[in-house]
Amino acid sequence: MLKTSLYIMLASGESEKVVHLEWLAKRHSRAQFDIKPSNSMVCGSNRLVRAVREFDPMFDIEIETAWRRLLQRGIDFMKARY
Repeated sequence: MLKTSLYIMLASGESEKVVHLEWLAKRHSRAQFDIKPSNSMVCGSNRLVRAVREFDPMFDIEIETAWRRLLQRGIDFMKARY
């Protein structure tokens, strides 16, 4: 699921991103799985950035900032729709 979400956020058009994130937010919402937005989303994004830092030889502050911005957009979207 994470791999698919990241792929869609990185590679697809804006409307595809919104459709996917709406679907994902609905699945996580109180009405379905009731997965509460929490610090775990931030912890997960921190782990992902650490993995990118470890495995990307071109990793720098610009790449880190880009990843964090991308991930934060998804986190904010999910929180707003919980």
